[in-house]
Amino acid sequence: MSTPRRNQLEAMRALIEAELAKLPPESTGPPPSSSPAFMTVEEYAARIRVQPATVRRMVREENLPHVRPRPRLIRIKVREADQWVAARASGALARRRALVDARKGVAS
Repeated sequence: MSTPRRNQLEAMRALIEAELAKLPPESTGPPPSSSPAFMTVEEYAARIRVQPATVRRMVREENLPHVRPRPRLIRIKVREADQWVAARASGALARRRALVDARKGVAS
């Protein structure tokens, strides 16, 4: 390799190393979440084990957290939707338990 070319490569290497030194060290925190921020209706339906039509109904009637990038395109906000579904499920479970308890009281 010729001397001017070698000098040029060494200068470039020095510049790259200087730029890399400016970067913050790699994060030692927890790894990024394995679930994406948004999912399609079909993906989210599979995640919560219901039919896609059920997810569409929850979006339409019950305000499941979502965005509409285009009028006919729905993307579910995964983290918020998971919390919403969990809250609804715990409320439904409590209502079901109260109903069962009431029936037991009537039957006794």
